[in-house]
Amino acid sequence: MYLRFLKDDGTDYSDRDLPGIATALLNGEELTINCTVVQKCKNLGLYLTESSSLGDYRFQPDISRNNLDLLAFESDNEPDSGLSVSSTWNETNDADEVIPGERDYTIFSVSAGADYTNRILVGPENYEMAVGYSISIKLKFKPSELVLKDKRIFIGIEADAIAATEENSET
Repeated sequence: MYLRFLKDDGTDYSDRDLPGIATALLNGEELTINCTVVQKCKNLGLYLTESSSLGDYRFQPDISRNNLDLLAFESDNEPDSGLSVSSTWNETNDADEVIPGERDYTIFSVSAGADYTNRILVGPENYEMAVGYSISIKLKFKPSELVLKDKRIFIGIEADAIAATEENSET
C-alpha cells in the first residue's frame, strides 16, 4: 500500500463511501481525492482491478467482464466517454524549490490503466516520493451513448508504484 485516500475532512475513505462516489461520478461530478504517500515510492499509478466490494446487493452480479466493458468505452467513437483520471502535486527540486506538477485527464482504456504494466501515472515520473508527499487525484466519468448506458459496472481501482529503497533510490 503506497497511498492513503482522504476525504475533504481528513478522514480515510471506506467501503461505506463507495455508493456516494459512484453516485457523484454517474451524475457527472468531478471527484477529487486527496492522497498521502505512506511508503516511499516512485512512478505511482492507477489501474483497474475487479471490485472487492459490491456493496449491499441481494443478488450476486457477474463482475468477470466489468473491467473489459469499461475499457471498451474508448472504441465508442466518443473520445471523451469513460472513466478518466488527472492529478496535481508539488515536488521539490535540488534547490528546495517547490515545483507544481500536473497530469491532464487520461481515460482508462486497453492501452492506459488496464493493468499494472500500463498504469496511469498520477505523480511525477521517476521522482522518489517520500512518506507524507501529497497528491490530489481527480476522477470523472462520462457515460457512453453507445455502450452500456444503463448497466452497473463494478470495478476496483488499484494504486501501485515502484518501491523506493536505498539500493534503487533516485530522485
